[in-house]
Amino acid sequence: SRGGRLSLDNSYGDITIQSWNRDAVDLRAERIADSAADLGLAAVDIRTLPDSLTVTSRVPPHAPDARVRVDYRLRVPADVDLKLVRTDRGRVVITDVTGRAIVRIINGAVRVRGFAGVLDASTLNGEIDAAVARLDRGDSITLDTYNGDILLRVPAGLKAHYELRTLNGTIDSNVPLPVLSSYGPHVVHESSGVEDPLVRLTSVNGTIRVTR
Repeated sequence: SRGGRLSLDNSYGDITIQSWNRDAVDLRAERIADSAADLGLAAVDIRTLPDSLTVTSRVPPHAPDARVRVDYRLRVPADVDLKLVRTDRGRVVITDVTGRAIVRIINGAVRVRGFAGVLDASTLNGEIDAAVARLDRGDSITLDTYNGDILLRVPAGLKAHYELRTLNGTIDSNVPLPVLSSYGPHVVHESSGVEDPLVRLTSVNGTIRVTR
């Protein structure tokens, strides 16, 4: 159903999610391995309810070095609740989603296009490139990477609370934002109206850029 929840938990592989104009999910999974034995280690488990879909393909802890990956391509209702999209090694791409998206990656990049809603994305090693179509009251953008750059594109005229921080990088923006610290950690904190959305961007070793 529209507004339903979707969770996808993957060990290794790319995840691509795009909205479409149907109250259904189209899911395609491709498993790739060096051997039939390794292929069997990444079974795709799918569990469904009328308002939720849970997909899991985790390599067992006793076989962490298995050379097997599962790549996913999904089409979902636009206002889906992406409760958790996780891959330990791989890239996540999300396009034209207007609900909620929580993304967790250890090694890999995040790319988001045409987003509206609540976005919470983090990767330990990888860049984050996100473009926001709109942000309404109660929406928020939280992007966090340890080793990687962050690029956020926002609509012209967006009023929001900005909290930007990088330890070993720079902050670049064509949106007027005050830099509170020029030495050590680079920090930007720009407050707006009480009910305006929050934009929080954090990188330890990377550059943060905000552009219209």
